[in-house]
Amino acid sequence: MPRPIPTLLPRPMLALVTAVLVAAGGAAFMSASTAYAEIDGPCEATIAGVPVGPLDSGDRGDDIEVSEHEQVVVTATSTTGFASHKVELEFAGQRWTVSDEEDDGSTSWSDTVNVDDYATWGVGLYKVIGVSTLSNGETCEGAATVDVDGNPLTTVAGGVALGGAVVGTIGAAAVATRGSWSPMNSLEDMLGTAEVVDMVETDFRQTHERVQREREERQDRAFGRLATWLDIACGTMAIVALLLTPLMALTGGGAGGPSEPGTPGQPAGGAPKPAAGPLRVPWRLRISLVGLICGLLAGAGAVVLMQQYSIEYPTLAVVIRTVVVAIIVYGIVLPTVGYTIGWFRANRRIAARERELGLG
Repeated sequence: MPRPIPTLLPRPMLALVTAVLVAAGGAAFMSASTAYAEIDGPCEATIAGVPVGPLDSGDRGDDIEVSEHEQVVVTATSTTGFASHKVELEFAGQRWTVSDEEDDGSTSWSDTVNVDDYATWGVGLYKVIGVSTLSNGETCEGAATVDVDGNPLTTVAGGVALGGAVVGTIGAAAVATRGSWSPMNSLEDMLGTAEVVDMVETDFRQTHERVQREREERQDRAFGRLATWLDIACGTMAIVALLLTPLMALTGGGAGGPSEPGTPGQPAGGAPKPAAGPLRVPWRLRISLVGLICGLLAGAGAVVLMQQYSIEYPTLAVVIRTVVVAIIVYGIVLPTVGYTIGWFRANRRIAARERELGLG
């Protein structure tokens, strides 16, 4: 028995694509935030001698440049006085504390952050955040992005990120290339025959005729079912019309009976059957699980490389956006492009053989 024609997008894949697109939309919404003040609360702060208040951590022109082995001084002042303070680092929306101190109520505090303590694995962009608790219980927070100078390719993070991006890209390219050879397999799935290769080789005519017969038989069965339902519907309407004829006569309505078979009211023999079209490979959207994984790997590598090269600070929105775009491109776009190339090639070969043998 022939196998059923596969759907363009199975439900699990449809759910996956929907989730990916929703995540992309969420990332776009999250990344659409405007610039904001970097001091929140009644205090002032500096990082490496640069006042934090006027800065915008989303503006690369406001990044505070420091060297790999520098000691960065973080200070804060407030007329209210400080009860405690801590210095935190933020990366991809996650924070961790590098210094936590109690204060004696003085109106200022100063702390030193060793760059090597948090840039051991890489260079590039990091966010430094000073959080102070004032003597009256209020909280004051200041933040700025620092740019650690250095060569990313000499660091662990840079090397691993580059490797991940390269491996993911090569894997996705391999998936797309392999997909360009899959349309003949797709034709086999559609037609339910294991002799598709013969169609473009020595036994093309015999296989072509048999496959066309199989297609017409399946089409006959489908249109036969449709014609049966149409006959039932028309028969039911005819019976209702006959039952209503006396009532229509009393009310002055027409008393015409049901149309005869072969008249415009009811085509003879049920619904007309269109001729089977030319034998062709169907175009399908391709989703590759391997490509999705490659996209995840390459997207994560791209996020780290952009951070290491001081191109973009990896906020949570940036991470989601970059990874989702990579997943879509590597897992859906490239496999579909590869399949489309093979789709053109397979159909061109089939059409050429049809013309050669006069089967078109």
